[in-house]
Amino acid sequence: MKSMIDSIEKPMIQKFKGKPHELAKAGARIGGRDITEETESADVALHFQPLPRVPVRVIFWDETKEDGIDAAIKLLFDETITEHLDIESIMFLSERLKQLLCEEVAEI
Repeated sequence: MKSMIDSIEKPMIQKFKGKPHELAKAGARIGGRDITEETESADVALHFQPLPRVPVRVIFWDETKEDGIDAAIKLLFDETITEHLDIESIMFLSERLKQLLCEEVAEI
């Protein structure tokens, strides 16, 4: 969990804080479906299907300075994900999704 927060969530928050429209645009660019209208309270909600039985949702809440609320982002997986991927593969998938959304060059 700590690895997910430190290496995936925090960098994505830094990249898209104050710029939710850029996250929505990046999601569309890599094949994500915008489900913001279906998701209560989220500023941006994206649905990805990277593998046939592995849906991933990225939910983003932008900061609200006047209320003192920090930005937050969560990657949500179907409850059956561990039937299809082990924890290391889930982290790899999450890292790659972050790289694509943030337009980072993957190191080989």
